[in-house]
Amino acid sequence: MKRNIDIIYFTLFRWKSEFSSISHAFGKELANQGARVFYIGHPYTYKYLLSSEKRDLLNGSVASSFKLSEEKVDGVSPNFHSFITPLVAPINWIPPGKLYEFFLKRNENKIRQAIDEIIDQFDIKEYILINCFDPFFPDIASYKLPPLVNIYQCVDDISQNAYTLKHGYELEKRIARQAELVLVTSTNLKEVMSPYNTNIEIMHNAADVDNFTRAMTDTFERPAELADIKGDVIGFTGALDPVRINYGLLTAIADTYPDKTLVLVGPYQKDLVESAGLTERKNIILTGSKHISMLPQYVHYMDTLIIPFYCNQLTKSIYPLKINEYLASGRSVISTNFSVDIVGFKDVIHLVDCDESFIAKIPEAIKDNKPQAIAERIAVAKTNTWAKRVHQFWNIIDEQMNGAKRENRNPALQTKKSTKIDELS
Repeated sequence: MKRNIDIIYFTLFRWKSEFSSISHAFGKELANQGARVFYIGHPYTYKYLLSSEKRDLLNGSVASSFKLSEEKVDGVSPNFHSFITPLVAPINWIPPGKLYEFFLKRNENKIRQAIDEIIDQFDIKEYILINCFDPFFPDIASYKLPPLVNIYQCVDDISQNAYTLKHGYELEKRIARQAELVLVTSTNLKEVMSPYNTNIEIMHNAADVDNFTRAMTDTFERPAELADIKGDVIGFTGALDPVRINYGLLTAIADTYPDKTLVLVGPYQKDLVESAGLTERKNIILTGSKHISMLPQYVHYMDTLIIPFYCNQLTKSIYPLKINEYLASGRSVISTNFSVDIVGFKDVIHLVDCDESFIAKIPEAIKDNKPQAIAERIAVAKTNTWAKRVHQFWNIIDEQMNGAKRENRNPALQTKKSTKIDELS
C-alpha cells in the first residue's frame, strides 16, 4: 500500500479553535508521514457576517467568505493545507422534514463543489475521504472523482449533546450507513455504531508524547497564574465541559485540601463555573484556554493530574486525549472509572469508583513520583503516539483494499469508486 495517498479531511473541528482535537493531531501526522492532507473545517454560516465578534474567524474580507479560501497555517508540514469553505445557510433551527432536507442538499452541494475545486487545483488523482464527526453534511463526496474509501470517524456519543441531538443523531445514522468504513475512538462507540455499519475499526486517540515529556525534561519559568502558589498543585488540562466534568468534585477537592491549589487549564463558560462556586474558592485557579504547546509549562509545576469525569452515558464512550498526554508528562494520574477504555490504564493510574475515593487518593498520588513509576507511565504513553495511529490507519486501509473487507463493502458505493483502486494493492 502506498502511504502517500491524498487525504481530504472534512471535520467538525475548525483549524482556528481553542480546543486541541483528534483532527488537528491526526491530520498533521498524516502529512508528516507523506500524505497530502486537505483539511476542511466545519463551514461557517451566514450569521457570522452579522457578528463583529466572530467575523474575524472568517478568512479575509467579507467577499472572500463566499468562495473557497486556504488558511495560513504555521508549524506544519508543507503537505498540509487547511481550507475554509464558502458560507452555508444556518439550518439547525429548522425542524426535521422537507424544508430541512432542501437546505441540507444546498449546503452539501456547496461543500461538494469546494471539494471538486480542491481536486482540480491540486491535481488530485486518488484520495481517501474522511468525515470526522460532522454528520451535518452527510453526502459531500465528489461525483466527478469519488474517493477510494469513504470513511466516517466517530469520536463521541452524539446523542448526549442537546444541540447535536436535534438533527445530528439521525444524520449520523445516515452517514454511518453510507460509509464504507467507520472509525471509532473507543470500545463503547463501536457498540453504539454497530447497528448502522458492520465495518467498524477502533482507532483510539493518542498524544503528542514528545511535547508532554517536556514537562519532565525541560526547565520552565513559572506561569504568571501560578506565581504566588505555595504548596502542592493538583492539575487538570482540557475543556471544562459541565456534561463531562464533575464540578461538585472539583469544589470538594478544593474544600478538603485548603493547603493545596487546584489549577484548571482550559476553556470554560464563565457563568457555569461561577454558579458552581469554582471562582469563589481561593485555592482554585482557572487559567482559561492555552495552546497545546504551552501545556507542559503548566504541567511542570503540577504534582498530580486528575480526570474528574462523571460516570454517565456520554463519558462511557470516551477514550480521552488527555490520558496519554498526562502519562507522557510522568505525573501521577487520578481518574474516575468512567469507561472500559480508561480501565485499560489501571496499572499506571489511580482509578477510583466514587468521589470520596477520588478525594482520599490525592495525598497518595502526590507522593507517587518514584523513578520507576514515572518511567512506566512514559512507556505506556509512547505506545499511544499519533505516529503509531497513522501506521494503524494505513494498515486498516490495506485491509479495506484487500481480502474479504473489500468484497463486503457497500455495493452501492463501490460502483462509484475510481478505476485506479487496484493500483493501491
